[in-house]
Amino acid sequence: MTVIFVHPPKTAGSTIARIMDREYNPLYICNIDGRFYYWSFERISGWPKERLAKIKVFKGHMPFGLHTFLPQPSSYITILRDPVNRTISEYHYRKHLRHPILDRDAKTLTLEEYVTTVPYNNPQTKMIAGIRVPYQYHFYSVLSSYNLYTGPCTAETLEIAKANLSQYFSLIGLTERFDETLALGKILFGWKIPFYISMKQGPKLTKKDDVSPRQRSLIAECHQFDMELYRFAASLFDEAVAKHAERVSVELDSVRHAKNSGAMHWTYHRIGAMFRRQFIRAHCAI
Repeated sequence: MTVIFVHPPKTAGSTIARIMDREYNPLYICNIDGRFYYWSFERISGWPKERLAKIKVFKGHMPFGLHTFLPQPSSYITILRDPVNRTISEYHYRKHLRHPILDRDAKTLTLEEYVTTVPYNNPQTKMIAGIRVPYQYHFYSVLSSYNLYTGPCTAETLEIAKANLSQYFSLIGLTERFDETLALGKILFGWKIPFYISMKQGPKLTKKDDVSPRQRSLIAECHQFDMELYRFAASLFDEAVAKHAERVSVELDSVRHAKNSGAMHWTYHRIGAMFRRQFIRAHCAI
C-alpha cells in the first residue's frame, strides 16, 4: 500500500518525513517540493499511472486528493498543530528567515496585521479538505508561498476535512504529542526508530516577541475552522492511543530512549537526511 504523507506548514512533519526516508527505499519515495508546491504537485498528479504505481511514499506540502490519481491502494497520514502556536511560529519564521521577496509581507507587518490581512487562514482545514487554488506557474518568485492555502474556507469545508480524516487517514498525529505520534507510527507501520532529534527550525524568540492573550484570541478567531479541526483530530488521536494503549506504552518508552541519542547520532542523521533528500528530489524530477 502506498502512503501519502500530507505535511501541513509549520508542524513537526519534517521528522516524520526523515523517518520515512529511512524506512522506505529512496527509489520509491516521491517528495512534493516545499519550495515549489504548485509545480511539484501538478507535475506528479500528471504522471502516467505506470510511474505512479511504483511509488511507495508521497510526502510533502500538498492538498488532500492525490489518491484519486493513483492506480494502487493508498492511505494518508498527517500531523496537525495547535493553530494558535502554528500561526505564531509561522509568522516569526517568515519574518526572520525566509525569502526576501516571497515573505516581504511578514517582514513589514505586525503579528495582528499579518493575521488579519494576509489571505491565508485555516490552512490545515483547507489542506485536509483538498482545497486547490488553480495557478499556472511562470516565475516562482512572483507568488507568495502561502498562496496554495488562500482558497475559501467555510463550515462545509470543515465538515469535508473531518470526513476525510475519519475515512482516509491511518495516522493522525499531533505536534504537541509527538512522541505518542511516533509510537503509533511504529505500531501501525512497523517503523524502526533507533534515534531521533527534536530541532527548532525557526528563530529564537525573545521577550519582545511574547504574544498577549488578546492576540491569541484574535488568532483563534481568524482560524476558527482550524481550531475545530484540531479538536476533532485530537479526539481521533485519543481514540487511537486508547485502542493500542498497551503497545503505545511500550513503544513510547522506546521512542523516548531514541530521543536521547547524543551528538554523534545527530550529526549522522543530518548528513544522511541531506543526501537522501537530494537523491529523492533528483529522482522525482526525472
